Amino acid sequence: KQLHARIEELEEELEADRQARAKAEKHRAELAREISELSERVEEAGGATSA
Repeated sequence: KQLHARIEELEEELEADRQARAKAEKHRAELAREISELSERVEEAGGATSA
């Protein structure tokens, strides 16, 4: 019985870890997109000042 409870506890922890990892990956992708957009804007601004 204790073993079953421990297994359930570990499964819950594993699911929480999976959800946290998915959330972190989503945020990482959003930040990467924002960095890409900002880099493009910096390049455009640099091109505009040298023209």
